[in-house]
Amino acid sequence: MSQIHLAPRADEPETERPEHARLTRAERRARDAEAQARRAEVLAEARLRREERAQEWKRRRKAARTVDRAAWWETTRDRADRLRRALVLVAAIVGVNLVAVAGQVNAFHEGLGWPLPGALGAAAVVESIAIYVGWHAHVALIEGDSVFRLRAASYGIAALVAGLNYHHYATDWHPTDKAIMFGLASLLSPWLWAMHSRYVHRKQLRAAGLIDPRAPKFSMLRWLLHRAETWQALRWAVRHSEQSPAVAILAVQMDTTTTEAARLLDRTRDRLVSAQGALIRAQSDALTVTELRIAELAAVSGEVSAQPTVECPTETPAITPAPATDPATGDAPSGDQDGDRDRPDEQDNRDAEKWIRAAMRKGRTPTYSEVNDKFGFSRGWAGLRVQAARDELAAKGYVFLPRNIVKPPTASATTDAVPMTTTEVS
Repeated sequence: MSQIHLAPRADEPETERPEHARLTRAERRARDAEAQARRAEVLAEARLRREERAQEWKRRRKAARTVDRAAWWETTRDRADRLRRALVLVAAIVGVNLVAVAGQVNAFHEGLGWPLPGALGAAAVVESIAIYVGWHAHVALIEGDSVFRLRAASYGIAALVAGLNYHHYATDWHPTDKAIMFGLASLLSPWLWAMHSRYVHRKQLRAAGLIDPRAPKFSMLRWLLHRAETWQALRWAVRHSEQSPAVAILAVQMDTTTTEAARLLDRTRDRLVSAQGALIRAQSDALTVTELRIAELAAVSGEVSAQPTVECPTETPAITPAPATDPATGDAPSGDQDGDRDRPDEQDNRDAEKWIRAAMRKGRTPTYSEVNDKFGFSRGWAGLRVQAARDELAAKGYVFLPRNIVKPPTASATTDAVPMTTTEVS
C-alpha cells in the first residue's frame, strides 16, 4: 500500500517554497484527516477481502470433507458388503467342508486307528479334490468357457467322497444321523460352490448387458380383475425389456387406444367412400332420367309434328282406272311389281327389319303405325318385324326401356335400376 506524503521532501527546504504554496495548520490537519480516512477505507476493504477468502476456503474445505466422507462411507459399505459375502461364503462352503473333513478325520483316526496328523492330511486331501475341480469350473465360468465337464466331474467326485463318508458311519449302509450329516456335507460342497459361481457370472453378464432384466411383477388383485390387460402388459414388458409395471400397463392402454382409433378411422373412411359412391350413382341416375325424359319429350314432339292434317275431300265419282300395259309386251304388269301388294316377301321383311334396327340404334323403337306407314303392310306384320329386330339387338346388349326408348350396350350399366318392359306404344 502506497504511503501518502503530506510533508515537504527533505531535499526541498521550506524557505524555497513559494508563499502561496505554504499550508496553514488547519489545511494540514484536513489533509491528514482525509489521508487517515482513505487509509481506513483501504484497510477495511483489505480486511473484508481477507474474510471473504477465509470463508471461501472454509466452504471449499467443508465441501471437500463432505466428498471425502461420502467416498469413505461408500468404500466402507463396499468393504462391509464384500466382508458379508465372504462370511456367507465361508459359513456356507468352508463350514460344510470343515464338517466333512471332521467326519473323515474322525473315521480315519478312531475307526481305522490312524495317527491324528495322518488322518487329518488324508481327510483334507480327499475332501479337497472335489473343491479343486469345482474351483476350476468357477474360473472357467467367469472367463466364459464351457464348464459342463468340470462341473460334472466335481459332482461325481463329491458323490464318491460322500459315499465314503457315509459308509464310515452307516453299518451295512443303514442310515444313521452321523452318516447322513457327513455324507451330505461332502456332497453339498461343490453344489454350493457352483451356486456362488453362477451368482458371480450372472452379475458380470448383467453389468455387461448380456442378459434380460427381471420381468415386472403385477399384484394378484390386478391379475384377478384385469387378466387380459395384465397378460398383454407382461408380454409387452418382456418384449421391450421393461421392469416397471406402470409403464407396461400405460403402453398397452396406448396401443389399445391407437388400434381402436385406427379401426374407427378405417370405418369412417369406408363409409365416406360408400357415401361418395352413392352420390355418384344418384347423380348418374338423375342424369340418365333427365336424358330419358328429354328423349321422351323429343319423341312425343316428333309424333305430334309428324301427324298429317286431316282434310275432308269433296265427293267425286269413282273412276276405275284402266289397267296399264307394258309398252314392250303389251301385257299388264304382275301383282308382285305393284307398290300395293297384299303379301310381303322376304326382301320386304329384311328391309323392314334393317330400317327398324337403324331406328333402334338411334335410341328409339318405331311404333307399329310408323312401320305400317313406311312399308304399307298390316300392323301384325309390323309387330313381327319389330319383335325380330328387338330380339337381335337385345342379344347384342341393347336395353329396351319404357316409352320405346333404347339404350346402347355402353350405357346399360347406369339403367340397371329401371325395369325392362316389352310394352310398345302403338
